[in-house]
Amino acid sequence: MDQTSATVAKGASLPLTVTVLPANASDVSFRAASSDLTKAKISVKDNVITVSGVAAGDAEIVAMTSDGKFVALCEVVVS
Repeated sequence: MDQTSATVAKGASLPLTVTVLPANASDVSFRAASSDLTKAKISVKDNVITVSGVAAGDAEIVAMTSDGKFVALCEVVVS
């Protein structure tokens, strides 16, 4: 993920770009989740996770390779 921490305003959105390496890997797919959907919702398109601020607070955004072997985290503060 291109950021390990970020801030987004309530009602605003923030893109997080996910890059699975190596670029020529046979499977570059990933899953994404928010630790608290009441604070930050996510949507995924291609290699971008869009985080939408729902309510003030903190949420951890997780991106995990489909095989579960690699994980990236971004701590998001919704202001």
